[in-house]
Amino acid sequence: MWLARVTGTRGGMRTMRSLHSVRPIVIICMISLILACVLGFLPPGESRSQAYPGWDKQVSGTTEHVTNVSAGSATTAWASGYKILLKTTDGGQNWVKQMNLPMEPFDYIQDIDAVGAQTLWVLCQSGAICRTKNGGTSWSKKQIPQMPGSTGTSCHAITALSDSTALGIGVCTFESGGVFYDYEVIGKTVNDGDSWTLQYQKLLGPQPTDAAVYPSSISSAGSNAIYAVKYKTVVKSTDGGVTWSTIRNVGPNTLVLDISCVDKNTAWLFEVTPLLEECPNLVSSSVLRTIDGGASWKSVLETGDAICGTSYGPGTHAVPIMPC
Repeated sequence: MWLARVTGTRGGMRTMRSLHSVRPIVIICMISLILACVLGFLPPGESRSQAYPGWDKQVSGTTEHVTNVSAGSATTAWASGYKILLKTTDGGQNWVKQMNLPMEPFDYIQDIDAVGAQTLWVLCQSGAICRTKNGGTSWSKKQIPQMPGSTGTSCHAITALSDSTALGIGVCTFESGGVFYDYEVIGKTVNDGDSWTLQYQKLLGPQPTDAAVYPSSISSAGSNAIYAVKYKTVVKSTDGGVTWSTIRNVGPNTLVLDISCVDKNTAWLFEVTPLLEECPNLVSSSVLRTIDGGASWKSVLETGDAICGTSYGPGTHAVPIMPC
């Protein structure tokens, strides 16, 4: 498992999205890509795209799949997988496994977001949030509460605004007349995760809900500028999540998996598209950037390898890559 890193680019994006919380269609897509290599669609150990001009290869030092990466600075970054958390303090030359994360044995890491070199927020699949303010020496653990009256609340992604403030995006389910309805929700904490207030709520529809409308990633450059991804669309709010506008729609075969913003105008986006309709396990992964608030997007990385997401810290941009 390795990561690609580019330095000297503009902006300060921090967060990235985990594949473990992505809906089954996305997981199947990535599993199919891996199986394609094993079964001979691609030569074993060979990638269609090993060279990335302007990007440096960073070896993670683990054979486990790294599905999240978050850079707090040009030298300090974190990477995570299903049950693993890694940290580098030398720009990715060396990665050290973190052994004291207070996560339950049955749980797994869903999303991470760094704030500077010392603070990291870790979202677990169970809704637990683990956070360190001293570079991983010690951790606190809080539980995101269920929304009152809901039959289920799941947080899909998190974006940290400061050491004590964060936004979470997910889905709540409510029952009415024997029918279960899914709502997209955004919550905010300003007190280290002790309590959360509802920032936004929108009806997605009665179950079963189309997975294309589920939120998969959120990134904020401040209290008012928020970008979010819903697999087939990219949306943006400039008023803290009160109102939203669609800034990108993708084709029927393309999935948007991750976004991370620098400011209200600059953001990085990760998409995946099958190369051939008759062979969906061969995919093209793309990282795109906008500098005009989503009016236009420019590709900055194209590869046949399975990129898991995108992260940007001051002076450095990193993506975890699973080469075949």
